[in-house]
Amino acid sequence: MSSRLAGEEEAARGSLELARQRVALNRLVIDEMSDGVMVIDRSARVRAANPAARRLLAAQGVGPAAPFQLQDDAAWSGLMTQVLSAFDAGEWPRHGHDVTLPFGASTERTLRLRARFTRQRASALVSGKADEAAQALCVLFLEDLRAVQARSRQEKLAAMGRVSAGIAHEIRNPLAAIAQANALLQEEVAGPEQQMLTAMVADNVERLKRIVDDVMEVAPAAEGPTPTIDLGGEVGRIVADWARTNRVALGAGSRLHVELPSEMLPVLFDADHLRRVLVNLLDNARRYAGAAPAAIALVARATSAEQARLSLASDGEPIPPDIEPFLFEPFFSTRSRGTGLGLYICRELCERYGGSIDYWQHPADARHRNEFVVTLRVAEAAATAPNQDRLLP
Repeated sequence: MSSRLAGEEEAARGSLELARQRVALNRLVIDEMSDGVMVIDRSARVRAANPAARRLLAAQGVGPAAPFQLQDDAAWSGLMTQVLSAFDAGEWPRHGHDVTLPFGASTERTLRLRARFTRQRASALVSGKADEAAQALCVLFLEDLRAVQARSRQEKLAAMGRVSAGIAHEIRNPLAAIAQANALLQEEVAGPEQQMLTAMVADNVERLKRIVDDVMEVAPAAEGPTPTIDLGGEVGRIVADWARTNRVALGAGSRLHVELPSEMLPVLFDADHLRRVLVNLLDNARRYAGAAPAAIALVARATSAEQARLSLASDGEPIPPDIEPFLFEPFFSTRSRGTGLGLYICRELCERYGGSIDYWQHPADARHRNEFVVTLRVAEAAATAPNQDRLLP
């Protein structure tokens, strides 16, 4: 009997250790999930919340660690109402609920909620035991509705991109033939009306060529080593070329204020593609910003050992709320002559190198209310070419 008890004790210890490992593994998986996960009881008390859920429940930064009450923040009242109603009804729709968290006058976040209840609640409802029902738990899954919509759009855009790249490739040859035929026709026409028509054809051919080039630019690139550049030096050259082309004076009192890192900052990006992104942002800022000194502020700096940030802020009117969600959508433009591919291409190029681009709108008391932020990956300094002199201080 003693040997049997010793064996059972050893088996129990092994089972306990295995259970602990499973709990630790489950916690690790849940903490690394991009979706928010919370465990809530019938009194609206949050017993557990992973980091993603805590970020979604805060206007900025990270929300409180569990346990806490949903009554603690007025912005969570809609969320609490949905959860308590679900406890009373005993069910949750398969498509989920959308709840808006109003964090302030100009800040809000809409979450898509999905929930599952513990089996204890189901059995308690059937047996009519109120005490057991009160101890039932709700596992709530939270997603930012913007992320849900972005994934849906991304899937559609990926399919459309493959088709568009093929169509653009086929358009190039007949477009070149039209341009050549129109050039020959321009040599023979003499009347002003005919010259106006041929000039109109040439103008629209050039516009179509730009659209084709833009579409081909975001076509999937061949796999290869990611180039490394010095962010400060490259940005300095791009800004100097852009200022010269657009006749923007640099230096003290300039409309464009530039801050570059004093030391080498190696990032993973292609130089030509960085030029494409930065010139697009500079052109947009110049179009809408004021003429006062430092109306446009360009800052490049390292934010951590792994990331660098390139931000371009301007003092123009803030982008309207009905336009902001579509800023990075293809073929969306507020200008009649715009292709609507500029910011879309910027985003695609940034994501190609593991970076990102975002738009931030600052409060009314800030001078630069519009800010576009490009996040880049920092490379190993040893893999970077020798530093070159910067063209800007």
